[in-house]
Amino acid sequence: MSNSGKNTNGSQFYITTAESPHLDGKHVVFGKVFKGMGVIKRLQKVFTDDQDRPRTKCTIYNCGELVPGEENGLITHADSKDIYPDYPEDMGIDMTVERIIKISHDIKSSGNALYMQGRSKKAIQKYEKCLRYLNSIPQNITEGNDKIEAMMTACLLNSAACKLRLELFEDTVEQCNQVCYRAENRTALNLNSANIKALYRRGQAHLRLRNYNSSLGDFSHALRYAPNDKAILTAIDDVKKEIQKYKVTETEICRKMFK
Repeated sequence: MSNSGKNTNGSQFYITTAESPHLDGKHVVFGKVFKGMGVIKRLQKVFTDDQDRPRTKCTIYNCGELVPGEENGLITHADSKDIYPDYPEDMGIDMTVERIIKISHDIKSSGNALYMQGRSKKAIQKYEKCLRYLNSIPQNITEGNDKIEAMMTACLLNSAACKLRLELFEDTVEQCNQVCYRAENRTALNLNSANIKALYRRGQAHLRLRNYNSSLGDFSHALRYAPNDKAILTAIDDVKKEIQKYKVTETEICRKMFK
């Protein structure tokens, strides 16, 4: 509980997520978060200004004591497949790797359904949620590695497809970068098909960003894996046409400047 000296406790309080010895003996501890750590993690990620104030408004609302049987609000956007909290920490039980993989599959399926309905923003939320569950598996555990890697890659690729559809081109590039990095560093798995999709989608995003050389490089790289792919061949032609248009425009600008 926050205060400005002896006998000055008010309604302000801290939630500490690490040892805070500088607060010992000065502030009253009146509670502990036992459920809802996902909300705390979300708050931790909010950017702050130079005075440590959150740049995004964070509000406590509809607060109070939960009555027996009342929903605690930890499960949002639930549907027939995804009936799980947004963060794995809020499951309230120890989960086996097999259980996490099953939950992640359900969440990803929910995201796929939303994508097919054209609800790309909601689908992205599902894919990010799926990745949170998969990332909760300790790295030293090797059980189900192939399934975990395949599902992570699928979520990243599907999320990139959603962001491309939403014209979030820089985000699409970043998402595809992660897939390409994983493909290069996972020699035990055959990720060629995933790499092709990542290169193709990244190439599309670069093209829309007018990064023509990067776009051509991605499509050309993808063509090495799939030399007869018509979509990739068409994309390469499209980039070359855009490059030619750009050169013509640049030539015309220079001609006018030095006329």
